[in-house]
Amino acid sequence: NYTIQTSLIQINPVNKSQIDNECIGYVSIRNQQLINLNQQIIDTPFGLLKLEMVNNSIESISNLAFTNLVNLTELRIIGNPFLRSIDWLIFSQLDSLETLDLSENSLKSIGINIGKSMNVKKLFLGKNLINYLNGDFCDFPLLENIDLSKNLIKGITSKTFKI
Repeated sequence: NYTIQTSLIQINPVNKSQIDNECIGYVSIRNQQLINLNQQIIDTPFGLLKLEMVNNSIESISNLAFTNLVNLTELRIIGNPFLRSIDWLIFSQLDSLETLDLSENSLKSIGINIGKSMNVKKLFLGKNLINYLNGDFCDFPLLENIDLSKNLIKGITSKTFKI
């Protein structure tokens, strides 16, 4: 089992002048038994567009985990059976984020601060253990698609999907 204490991946271009203003398209961290994301996980002098962490054992994610990933448009944290809760503020600095996939974890609830200042268009929360929606999805100003399938939803507050 691994705990990330420092940057997991450091990406340095061979010739930085050739790729100024460009982004790496995709980084996948699969089946690595990651437990805690305590620090910045990607250290790159240029942008990253897509990051996925699939089938690990993530239990917690630090507020610093996604620091400097300002160009990230897609984040997938999928299949982490020990991830029971998320501090939605960890995503607040990801201004370019359009797709957030938190499927197949063990999330039990959606907090009231979800979506604050987020530009997410697609939100996937299917196959979790969510039993109550007390969040305000109206706080996602650009949200077009939300997947809450295969959860254990028993209650939704009146303002959750207020139009």
